[in-house]
Amino acid sequence: MNLRHHVSVIWSAAWLVVLAFVVGIGLGYFVSVQLPRVYEGRATLYVGQSLNDANLGYNGILASQFLAQTYAELATTRPVLTAVIEELGLNVTPETLANNVQTQVPPSGTLLSVLAHDTSPDRAAAIANSVAHHVQALAPAQDPKAASAAQARLAELDAAIADTEKRIVNLLGVSNRTAAQDGDLGDSEQRLASLTSARSALVQTLPGLSPNTLTLVETAAPSDNPVAPPRALITAAIAAMLVALAVAFAYVRHAWRRSPREASVAEADDAIAPNELPTRFTAPDRVSRSEQ
Repeated sequence: MNLRHHVSVIWSAAWLVVLAFVVGIGLGYFVSVQLPRVYEGRATLYVGQSLNDANLGYNGILASQFLAQTYAELATTRPVLTAVIEELGLNVTPETLANNVQTQVPPSGTLLSVLAHDTSPDRAAAIANSVAHHVQALAPAQDPKAASAAQARLAELDAAIADTEKRIVNLLGVSNRTAAQDGDLGDSEQRLASLTSARSALVQTLPGLSPNTLTLVETAAPSDNPVAPPRALITAAIAAMLVALAVAFAYVRHAWRRSPREASVAEADDAIAPNELPTRFTAPDRVSRSEQ
């Protein structure tokens, strides 16, 4: 059965394929309308202090990235979800709520997104914000006074580091340094290393400046557009299924309409082995010669 025959069979049932496609679109749209709409709420948290401190250092940024993954896992733990249920008065279990709460952390990033899904846009936003606040409560508390003092100390260290670096550059620019200048250069380099180390230790340990602080960047707001159900996908799937059934029905209908003799001949031809074909076609010739 060649390709032309396949095309002719399908073309003879084109009306059936078109009808199945139209019915599939209508049925898919009807099914998608009947399904409940799901809305998404998104709250975003920022881990660490790399935006507030340009000199945080690679170790501090790396620690913030690692902690972002840890906070993402904590967001869906039972204690956090139980606290969210109690706060919002939800009539669900923590296991059920866990299926509707997700977290996202970009690769090598320090942003943590909390996503909540619900049939109500207001409730989805409330769940996302509640989870974000409870995760934020797990981070070390920020002390405004300690943070202010740390900022002042950092400013002093930054000024001392800048002065020391300037002094080192000036000494390196002297072509014929004296012994005293060489000694001053060595002392300045040691002082710079000490100041840099002190600054790094201050950033890593003081409250409000450590890489594991959490800052709420954006709260979740109710959305007007649902994220589910995927109407286009449902419609396409049902339409494709019905078209496939229509094509299959066309082939079955074509087989039923073939005469019994035509079907038996076709089956016999299909059953003949390739090595028997020459014998079949040459046999009548031998019979005709004997008759003559």
